[in-house]
Formats: sequence, C-alpha cells, structure tokens
Amino acid sequence: LNKARVVQAEAELRADSPDTRSQAVKTAAASIAEAAGFLHGSGPWRSLFAGWLGRRNDRVAAVRIGWLRAAVGCGLVTRGLPADLAAQMHSAYCDKLQDPDAQVRVRAVEALKEVPMSALPEVLIDAVMERARDKKEE
Repeated sequence: LNKARVVQAEAELRADSPDTRSQAVKTAAASIAEAAGFLHGSGPWRSLFAGWLGRRNDRVAAVRIGWLRAAVGCGLVTRGLPADLAAQMHSAYCDKLQDPDAQVRVRAVEALKEVPMSALPEVLIDAVMERARDKKEE
C-alpha cells in the first residue's frame, strides 16, 4: 500500500455506512498484517493502525465483531507487531471481553478458539480466564 491507499483506507474506516466500515476493518487488518515490518517508527502505517484499532469501539456491534475476527484472522493478536503496538492490540482485545454487548463478548472468546493456545499471549489467556471465572464463588 502506498500513502494514498492508506489515506483512503483511513477514510473508509470513518465512513457513515456500517457495511463500508466492516469491509474497511477487514481490509485494513490484512494490510497492517502484510506491512507489519513497516510499523516501526512513525508514518502512515501507524495512523492506519490507530484508525483500525479505534473501530473496536464502533457503535455497531457487527463492526466490533468484524474487528475481532480480522484481528485474529490476520494474526495481529499473536504475531508480527512491534512491542508497543502489540501491547495496544492485546489491551484492545481484552477490552472486548468486557464489551457491553453479550454477542461481542461471546465472539471475542470464540475467535480465539482459532488460535493454538501456545500462540496466545499470556495477557489474553489471563483475560479470558478472568472473564470465565464464576463470580458467585467469591
């Protein structure tokens, strides 16, 4: 992707249409995964990552669920990002385990079933375990 495509992708992530945003979430995740080596330092890739990361809090649950699937499907949860962006990614994914919409929370856990346990970052394993713990026992 060149800078013009990054600008276009960022605009699509901010579009009014939920369908456009859903498609943009998938496309941006694939582009970010492909360009992970270029995410060191600053530049247009970092701004695309920030825009994509922001869609995790979209007002439409279907877009948030698409974000989860894209994050896992493109491997952004498990590999390829510089340490600072990986920490942001993991924190954002953990936030979705606390999403106000039950379907988003369920899909967050279901999406991780596609990833071998050995590949999951410890912070995500801990967050899923915390989410699954029976609160009545305390």
